[in-house]
Amino acid sequence: MAVLTDPDDIAGELNGGDSILEHLSRADSTASEDRWIGLARIAAAVAVGATTDTYRRLTRGALAAAATVEEIVGTLLAVAPTVGAARVVAAAPRLAESLGYDVGAALEDIDGGTGVHLGNGATGTAPGPT
Repeated sequence: MAVLTDPDDIAGELNGGDSILEHLSRADSTASEDRWIGLARIAAAVAVGATTDTYRRLTRGALAAAATVEEIVGTLLAVAPTVGAARVVAAAPRLAESLGYDVGAALEDIDGGTGVHLGNGATGTAPGPT
């Protein structure tokens, strides 16, 4: 028995001979697979620093494939150790906006709309939309 070291060869063995790309792009994929593919695309978007518009498109697709908001947010948390805190912090408000959360209003609510608390008693203003 040969030892498989190429990831595509390993995936092909697991998927009945299909390459991983063939398997993931098949039209007859199951709803569960579609959900996981949607979540994987969101994870990739976090890794590359995607725009809010990209997150909107990807979250619509994931939600249409029966992913939950909790799973989408969980994906952001799951990739944190791999992509790093900076990517997660940058992605969080974009992902939140793509899910319909009004980040600007939430920041205003922190101190009654006078600015954003900076943690040291100082205040600032909320950043503009991305």
